[in-house]
Amino acid sequence: MSVIMSPNKSVSSAQAERALSRSCAKAAAKEAAVAAKDAKRLASAEAKAAAKEAAAAAKAHEKEAAKAAKVAEKEAAAAAKAHEKEAAKAAKVAEKEAAKAAKVAEKEAAKAAKVHEKEAAKAAKVQEKAASRMASTEAKEAALAAKVQEKEAAKAAKVQEKAASRMASTEAKEAAKAAKVAAKDAKRLASAEAKAHEKEAAKTAKVPEKETAKAAKAPKAAKAPKAAKAPKAAKAAKAVAVPAVLVAVPELEFEDEEIQVDEVEWRGRSYLVADDGTLFDDTHAAVGQWKDHATAGSAPVWVE
Repeated sequence: MSVIMSPNKSVSSAQAERALSRSCAKAAAKEAAVAAKDAKRLASAEAKAAAKEAAAAAKAHEKEAAKAAKVAEKEAAAAAKAHEKEAAKAAKVAEKEAAKAAKVAEKEAAKAAKVHEKEAAKAAKVQEKAASRMASTEAKEAALAAKVQEKEAAKAAKVQEKAASRMASTEAKEAAKAAKVAAKDAKRLASAEAKAHEKEAAKTAKVPEKETAKAAKAPKAAKAPKAAKAPKAAKAAKAVAVPAVLVAVPELEFEDEEIQVDEVEWRGRSYLVADDGTLFDDTHAAVGQWKDHATAGSAPVWVE
């Protein structure tokens, strides 16, 4: 027997099996009812035929036929009732069997549906665990990649910092060297100017001395009686002339004293330290003291 389902309604396999079992049970019940009706009709037809035969025999043998007809009618009625009862019993038994079969089919369908549901739940859990593991793995890989990038960035920053520190140290060294060269050049220039001033002063001092010498030699040429005292006079004149020349000498400007310094490094930064332990930064400003900078484990003392 075919089961007609609505095309617009989605039905699961378990529901389809349940509907099929119910329709089978109803069909069995209908078939049993039809069989009972057919049996009843057959019995009625047989009873009518017997009645006709009895009526025909009654005509021949009216009394015997009447008695036989009554007996046959009664027997036919009894047989019909008995047959009807048997048919009803058979229909009830068939209906019960169909109902039992429908219940068994429904239970089996329910069991199958539960098994299918459990299997689907297990499959969903497996997929969920796999997805969770995959997400955890991806998160771990992302965290590792982030750490690697962070380390690489830190390394690059340290390299850049070291390069900048080296560049600053190199620039400071170059500046210090340039300052030393400029100081030496200025010192040489000042020394040359001082020597030039000394030469000019010496020349200026020799002029009065020559004049005094000439004045002292003149009495000797005239052969004056006091010619022996002339050198003393010259000496006196020379002694008087020298302070005048010294006063005329311009005042010299002396350069600041040159300081010997060493380059040291403290926490990635370069400093200059003098012989007396004074610590200078890259702007040549005194920032502290570090007398034992050559000793391992020592630390500078900063100016507050």
